[in-house]
Amino acid sequence: MGMIPMHIYKDYAIQPKHPLERLLALEPNPNFTAFGFRQTIEVLHNTEGNAYALRVLDRLGGLLRLDILNPTRVQLMRDPADGSTWYQIMVDDGVAYTIPGYMVLNLRHMSANGEKGIRPIDVLRKSLDYDAQVKSLREFATLFRVGGFELASTDIGGSAWRTDSTEIRGIARLGVTLFDDKAMVRRSLTV
Repeated sequence: MGMIPMHIYKDYAIQPKHPLERLLALEPNPNFTAFGFRQTIEVLHNTEGNAYALRVLDRLGGLLRLDILNPTRVQLMRDPADGSTWYQIMVDDGVAYTIPGYMVLNLRHMSANGEKGIRPIDVLRKSLDYDAQVKSLREFATLFRVGGFELASTDIGGSAWRTDSTEIRGIARLGVTLFDDKAMVRRSLTV
């Protein structure tokens, strides 16, 4: 994405006089090239779910530059009176500034509410956790259960992993809820 040229279009034609065209195509601010700006925005978009850029205006109200904001320090808010969008931005010294929505460009990832993008990394993490849970259920099988007694097998963890074998465990569930864990003794049965 960062290497793709970015332009402002209207009716399929590039708008060279649009104030955003110069900033997005050449230099959004003195600290970033157009490539570095787009690359940073894309990384924030894909890791945090949202990427924000503050529109900085000159004294006459013209667009001067675009400054990237740390998405972890930006909070979207709605005015209860008219429903307009505002952003609360926390700066390094701990002071929070409230800015009208038209001053901030918000590039959202997929969103459940249309306002705040989801963090793709969280979606991936949850799918990996789910996959691990399904895998562990598949690898731990209950052979039989009678009353409070259960015989189960697994080839994951413990001595089964060290010896590349299947471990069988006998489990007794006698309905006792309180026990003395200091008096318990673990025994192994090798067949």
